[in-house]
Amino acid sequence: QLEGVDVEARLDVDAFQLDRAARQLAFNGAWLTLEGHAGDLRLSGLVSPLRLAGPQGEIVTGPLHIESRYQVSGDGRFYHQRNELFLERLEYRGGQRPPLTLVGLRYRGETRLDEQLRLDVSLALEEALVAGQTLLSGSLDMSLGRIDGDALRRVIEQLQAALEAHGGDLATLDPA
Repeated sequence: QLEGVDVEARLDVDAFQLDRAARQLAFNGAWLTLEGHAGDLRLSGLVSPLRLAGPQGEIVTGPLHIESRYQVSGDGRFYHQRNELFLERLEYRGGQRPPLTLVGLRYRGETRLDEQLRLDVSLALEEALVAGQTLLSGSLDMSLGRIDGDALRRVIEQLQAALEAHGGDLATLDPA
């Protein structure tokens, strides 16, 4: 029971490099923080650039920024979750192929459950380059809404009861 307890935690991952045969993985570290209290938690973090190289080429990513917030009421009738991931850069360079670079990859998602369920998702790419030349950029926004919240809660309760009756194994549930 975490009610009334404030949470503050931080995880740091040190940089490292692995060399195996003609392959190399270089990771520059990461950190994550979790703070808040029961019913309202925030997660943020940064995954520093990562490089994977081998005979066929190399992939370089990062940094990756992470921001999330989870809120739920004590009775469980209200739920709100927001997530954002932002990858500054993803590059592939290999062999005879021209280099491919993606800049500014962003994912945003929001889920809200009260009287109704609403889901919103946004994907964006600032720029895709091939051999240094801009190929494309764009975004995609999707929403799903007006789903009856009480009906969804009943379905979840029924699924939980069925899982408990089957020892928590999804594979044993009857698809009908």
